[in-house]
Amino acid sequence: MSKIGFYGAGHMAESMIHGLIESGLYQPEDIYVYNHRYEPTLKK
Repeated sequence: MSKIGFYGAGHMAESMIHGLIESGLYQPEDIYVYNHRYEPTLKK
């Protein structure tokens, strides 16, 4: 399986990531998120 990354961890990325995981296309360990400001958001 390929990896996917997101620049930003806002509501849009959260929704897309949720959809990718729920659809079975990606596992959480295959998804990378870079967010320069909101560290608590990344810990979700």
